Amino acid sequence: MEVLFKKEGIEYYTTLPWNEKYVKNKDMWANQCKENTVFALTVFLMPYYVKEPLEERNLSRYAIAKDYHVYFDCLLKQYEEKSGEKVLGFCDHSPLYEVEAALDGGLGVLGKNGLLIHEKYGSYVFIGIFLHTKPMVCSIPVPHKECLGCGACEQGCPAKCIGGSKKRCLSALTQKKNRTQEEDKEMLRGKLLWGCDLCQEVCPLNRLPCETPLSFFKEELLWNLDESILERLVKKNTLSQRAFGWRGEKLLRQNIAAIYKKG
Repeated sequence: MEVLFKKEGIEYYTTLPWNEKYVKNKDMWANQCKENTVFALTVFLMPYYVKEPLEERNLSRYAIAKDYHVYFDCLLKQYEEKSGEKVLGFCDHSPLYEVEAALDGGLGVLGKNGLLIHEKYGSYVFIGIFLHTKPMVCSIPVPHKECLGCGACEQGCPAKCIGGSKKRCLSALTQKKNRTQEEDKEMLRGKLLWGCDLCQEVCPLNRLPCETPLSFFKEELLWNLDESILERLVKKNTLSQRAFGWRGEKLLRQNIAAIYKKG
């Protein structure tokens, strides 16, 4: 694993003893992992931050490169081939508390917005987890650390949902089908047609994040989405390779129309 991660440029990872406390969705866990005995988990960070060009973007930072699930699946396959071990892998759509595992591994601090914040890459990281089905050398979980507690993210959130309900989160609204008129108006308070980065951008721990060393997140970047670009992605059958493609073409067209009408 160390050889693979070094080749890829993944710098921050740790292996921890397995603990049932990491399971957040018991039904999903039972469905996907019930036939396997898990001894340990490796939690690692995949930074994605790149400096943006001068023109204004309309996509969340996490969505400008190709879908991070594509990268994670490739990484998992490589590890299984090299190690000969059956590994269960999760990234984002997971039955596990990924942030909890990363905090136990000392990979960052917990922000008030619920995001992991790393000292070098800020909150611009994806968290990956490999579950090992054979014994591994493990590190001891460390005490959790919290952010500065300055409240900048709470003040910077237009929906005022940090510390409360996430239903009005602008990022969630850009991904919601069949929005009400009120929800449409709420969504338009943001500047992006997919996602929202405002609580991250105002965080003092995110002021000077380092750029990602991972080549996957520096290639085929798409800073803005409009009708012509969407049409090209659909025609080439590559929409599914983008993080914003999973909700479908129809919703994206609605978002594009709403944002450009706003402008």
